[in-house]
Amino acid sequence: MGGEELWDVVEGLQTNGLLHYDYLVTGYIGSASLLKTVVRLVELLRQHNPNLAYVCDPVMGDHGRLYVKEDILPVYRDGIVPISSVMTPNQFEAEQLLGRKLRTEREAITACQELHGRGPHTVVMTSFHPEGVEDHLVVLASTTQPQEEGMPSSVRVQIPRSQAYFTGTGDLLTVLLLAMLDRRPGSLKTALEKALASLQAVLQATVEAAGDAAFAKDRDSQAQAVSFIGC
Repeated sequence: MGGEELWDVVEGLQTNGLLHYDYLVTGYIGSASLLKTVVRLVELLRQHNPNLAYVCDPVMGDHGRLYVKEDILPVYRDGIVPISSVMTPNQFEAEQLLGRKLRTEREAITACQELHGRGPHTVVMTSFHPEGVEDHLVVLASTTQPQEEGMPSSVRVQIPRSQAYFTGTGDLLTVLLLAMLDRRPGSLKTALEKALASLQAVLQATVEAAGDAAFAKDRDSQAQAVSFIGC
């Protein structure tokens, strides 16, 4: 779908009075034209509901490699970041948004805080890879939203690195985080911990369902897609 096709859908929704939403979530977007239309869509939806929360997973790449064309990056930086409520970049994507490498956890949490100044009130860096560490990942989060008494505005969670291969984990974490933040908007720590615990449970169920295929280097998308049934 391109930008024009998406806008045709939006106009149809508008004609039928179906543009009042509380949340908008976006993940992988493959073209600059479609991403620019998302900017227009958020602006339109906020005319109907100024409190609309826009949650953006800026899927651009990982492990030092872009998955998308380079012309998408400036649209994220200049168009999407300023209008986002919550962003969930991985380490590489955060580096692309800010134009610099993030080598330490201190630099990473500073990056989250810098993104606040550009738009989103909550930033979750979904995977930070400490140099020289192979057995775990770090998830870092920061918010400018008022927190419940005793709850921190910056959170660090360490999670084990799985040897299995999965698809869809970023999408799932983003929507789980949205659901948990809706329940506990004043406790980023609780929301993130519950979202990650739910994700780990789904991944474990996926490994059990896929068996040896979950660890195969030649990825089978059906076997390795996260399993929602029976979790």
